[in-house]
Amino acid sequence: FLLESQEDVEREVFYAVADLFHLEVDLLFFDTTSTYFEMDAWDDEEQDLKALGHSKDSRPDLPQIVIGLAVTRDGIPIRSWVWPDNTSDMSVIPEVKRDLAGWKLGRVVSVMDRGFSSEENLRILQRTGGHYIAGERLRAGKPE
Repeated sequence: FLLESQEDVEREVFYAVADLFHLEVDLLFFDTTSTYFEMDAWDDEEQDLKALGHSKDSRPDLPQIVIGLAVTRDGIPIRSWVWPDNTSDMSVIPEVKRDLAGWKLGRVVSVMDRGFSSEENLRILQRTGGHYIAGERLRAGKPE
């Protein structure tokens, strides 16, 4: 039941916390990490999350998931996501941007590391007046 209502629950909790603490949501930090599971068997419902991918924990032999989290400048969580571990960082930005549309976040500057800074992702972040700060390698040779 909670998984089916996750987006609505997270949105309502965020609205309540934002109102209670008078949160400023002008700066949004987003990142992902992966975690692995040591277990004997998976239920059928969990099977679509079970995937082997790049392990940030050096455990490519175990099923993992990718966890995404968007937080305010003060570290207050706004929304979370869970994907199969074969999901790349580059592929999640359109979903994150789409999921946060209509959340009364105002004019937001999104901050993310270089794992998200593809040309397509930067265009997606710019749509509808969006702003961003994205990490980039100094030696990447990009004029920007």
